[in-house]
Amino acid sequence: MLEVKGLCYKGVLKDIAFSTPPGKVVGIAGRNGAGKTTLLRCIGGYHHYRGSVKWNGKEIRKLPLKERTTTVNYLPQSVDMMFPFTVAEFLKASVPVCRKGIEETLEFLRISHLLSRRVDSLSGGEKAKVLLARLLVIDPSVYLLDEPTAFLDLEVLSLVAGIIARLKEKGRLVLLTSHDVNFLLGVCDLFLGLKNSRLYFFAGRQEFLESLEEIYSTEVFVWQTEEEVFVRPVWRRT
Repeated sequence: MLEVKGLCYKGVLKDIAFSTPPGKVVGIAGRNGAGKTTLLRCIGGYHHYRGSVKWNGKEIRKLPLKERTTTVNYLPQSVDMMFPFTVAEFLKASVPVCRKGIEETLEFLRISHLLSRRVDSLSGGEKAKVLLARLLVIDPSVYLLDEPTAFLDLEVLSLVAGIIARLKEKGRLVLLTSHDVNFLLGVCDLFLGLKNSRLYFFAGRQEFLESLEEIYSTEVFVWQTEEEVFVRPVWRRT
């Protein structure tokens, strides 16, 4: 169980509180600057926040580094990987807790051909896939995915959605941010909305849909059937 109580951080987040069991996928939504990335980084123990963030009763930021790495781990929105290592060297150096399965994971993500490439020569999409591979090899109890759909093409988006579904089946907790509301609707069980540094809602799909215009401060069009939901902002042709 992840329990967040009274979480505050430098005016960016104010009195955030929610809890969720494992085996769930939680989508974090809000405008730019709402605090989505900051929330993930606080949960991961990367910021010195006020309040508490606990996993199964243990304060995450107080865990020894090795235990924290395998309990909660983070896929950043972007990383400047400007060092002369090959992908194989980078993964072996950054996954000291579990080096087995690196090649299998790269093959699953269809990037085995990158093993001998230098990471500073990769495109944004290739870097995103390598960082995702790193996270999958570590396989923490809690996955923090910051804009996992950025830089990725349609084929890989489908693959990422499948990975998230598989993590849920394994009982992992996944928290992710994305500006792609339709992607969130496709993969998430629960939704957390941030507005003006505060928790605006933490609920299921229907409340998320009903709150979209408030948290994004814009008019939206929602097309909904029994099985599918599609959302886009309303714009008027001139």
